Amino acid sequence: MNPARSSQSRSLPYLLTLPALLALLGILYPFFLGVYYTFTNYVLTDPAHIQWVGLRNYGVIFSDARFWQAIQVTFIFAFSAVGIELVLGLSVALALNHSFPGVQVLRSLLIVPMMIPPIVSALMWKVILLPTNQGVLNHLLSLVGIPSVAWLGDSSSALVSLILIDVWIYSPFAILILLAGLQALPKEPYEAAEVDGVSGWVVFRRLTLPMLTPCLVLITLFRLIDSLKVFDVIYATTKGGPAGATTTLHIHSYYEAIRWFKMGHGMVYLFVLWFFCFVASRVLIRLWLKTMMR
Repeated sequence: MNPARSSQSRSLPYLLTLPALLALLGILYPFFLGVYYTFTNYVLTDPAHIQWVGLRNYGVIFSDARFWQAIQVTFIFAFSAVGIELVLGLSVALALNHSFPGVQVLRSLLIVPMMIPPIVSALMWKVILLPTNQGVLNHLLSLVGIPSVAWLGDSSSALVSLILIDVWIYSPFAILILLAGLQALPKEPYEAAEVDGVSGWVVFRRLTLPMLTPCLVLITLFRLIDSLKVFDVIYATTKGGPAGATTTLHIHSYYEAIRWFKMGHGMVYLFVLWFFCFVASRVLIRLWLKTMMR
């Protein structure tokens, strides 16, 4: 065997994996650099005088009431949005899994919100939810005698409005995954249940829901991670206001690092956010693997 050709065949796998390794290094370097900044007094306007301060940034952030409020807002937004998207996605997918006139058109229209960039959808909804009658929603409410509501300007309704915007944007993702899962389910168990006269609710609870569990876990995995670190929709609509009612960890990290130039503090917020995403992904991936092995 030609030694040169043998050497090339041995080195080929390493050459093929080199681009992926370089991409991985390109991701890991800024990550570890950000972790390093959490232990420094790095001020964005004075990058030449970075000093190691240990855990002082963590102590300052963890003793700040705004940090715990940001965690609360982040969790409420993420879990509420994902929960509604799962329920709505499953309901619509079950309805679209039947044949009726126009079902193909409705399935095609589902992807429209996903085709619009999230920042554009957020700005569109910001116009719809204007606090005066110039807003489409308030104008429609005024036609039936309901007074105008400051949807994004009131601390009691701003977070709910953002959750509903997120549901509108990303529910099609859940619907499409669940619809594909429903159409891939085996027909034999349903035929046997029909012969035995089993009710529709029992069929759904004992057959459909258990077999769709991997799809539900997969949707939860992707959407929960995205919802925990959402930035564009919130910043384009409320910028974290009013009075911090919609300030998530990601929004707060932006203000700390970019607006107030405290890069060390901002990186602490992002590292905490990464930790939550990491834990959620580990738990959901293990759960997904268990459901796939059933």
